[in-house]
Amino acid sequence: MFGRLQFSSITRQNVAARQGLMIPEDAIVKQFGITGVFKVVDQQAQFNPITTGQIEGKTVEVYSGLERGDRIIVNPSPKLENGTALQVS
Repeated sequence: MFGRLQFSSITRQNVAARQGLMIPEDAIVKQFGITGVFKVVDQQAQFNPITTGQIEGKTVEVYSGLERGDRIIVNPSPKLENGTALQVS
């Protein structure tokens, strides 16, 4: 399976006004009714459930499920599965 992945590192924006982390809206996926993101862990895609908050433009606030510095996949392929091997450069 081939695909183009775009990675994003989690950052904290406007800390005084926000309680959670802000991530691109395009990183969020639903699997079996569960909202989450795909993280890059040990060169593999790992689905990680998250709890979201406010939406601001094209970013979404995340209250739980991610930590600052986690690498997430933006615009994941609908065919991406948990455990899929990734080539990260």
